[in-house]
Amino acid sequence: MLYGAFIDKSFSQELTRALALKEELASKLAANSNAISANLRQDYEDNVKQLESQIAQLAQEKENLMQALKAVQENNASNKYVSPPLEPPS
Repeated sequence: MLYGAFIDKSFSQELTRALALKEELASKLAANSNAISANLRQDYEDNVKQLESQIAQLAQEKENLMQALKAVQENNASNKYVSPPLEPPS
């Protein structure tokens, strides 16, 4: 009976040690996962800011080009030669 109690105690200690190692590993994995998530979130936010800045720049460039196009169209319209009306022969 003493041998059985020794085996049970040894088995219990081994299980306790294995459980402690698994808990430690789970804790490290969770910490790693949180760090990775934070890095990914920061990268995502940086990318969003960069893209928003590019959108603003492109919108400004579009506005400038639209104004330039309008000015050219107005200039072309005013430079067209309009012939004087024909007078009927007398």
